[in-house]
Amino acid sequence: MKYQKPEKYNFFRHLGYALAGFKNMVKEERAARIHVVAFVVLSIGLLFVPFSGVTRWVMFCSMFLVLIGEAVNTAVERVVDLCSPEYAELAGEAKDVAALVVLLCFVLTGLIWVGCIVWELGLLG
Repeated sequence: MKYQKPEKYNFFRHLGYALAGFKNMVKEERAARIHVVAFVVLSIGLLFVPFSGVTRWVMFCSMFLVLIGEAVNTAVERVVDLCSPEYAELAGEAKDVAALVVLLCFVLTGLIWVGCIVWELGLLG
């Protein structure tokens, strides 16, 4: 068997795959659409909040956690649906755990926002 040189990495091709995944997630998942709209609205709102730049940056970056959780959830759901088209208890449990990832990301984002607000308002003492 002759050695074949691996294909050269192409950043833009891989970026295209990621954007296609994002487009599919937003198109197919109602929760993802809600999260993206919330992301955009809150990002715009952060421009008008009189907090420090660092605090606003932390709050902005934390919102990606929910989108990451939603992407993981969507990927798990797709794989489970592919591998188990009929109902299976284990498949349902896998989907439940994937939904938990979204919830945990959402809670962590909320805690970060509360912490940032408390910090900026000087309520820590």
